[in-house]
Amino acid sequence: MAVLLAGAGCAGPAAAPAPVAAAATGGLIGDGIVVSVRQVSASSGSAGINAVLAALGQPAAPAGAAGTEYVIMRDDGNGVSLGQAGGAAASEGDRVVILDGDPVTLARR
Repeated sequence: MAVLLAGAGCAGPAAAPAPVAAAATGGLIGDGIVVSVRQVSASSGSAGINAVLAALGQPAAPAGAAGTEYVIMRDDGNGVSLGQAGGAAASEGDRVVILDGDPVTLARR
């Protein structure tokens, strides 16, 4: 979506992006380094979390559901935030791969 917004003010149409790596690699979105990890949990008052989930077409988080948020600096220089259910699968400084799926997940390299 950021690409569409960035190109909205241009005079001509933006060039089509290169094919996504996932098509050639069976689900690989990218590599990067974890720069931040924090534990998060959904409570019955987690309107913000549940609004994001609803916008993504996902069910609301059950009260007390635990998860981990990762901030990853991808090799292409873009920073991304990724939420994952359960405990931490990686720590700050770990090299990770981001895998496409439902949901998107990460794994240490």
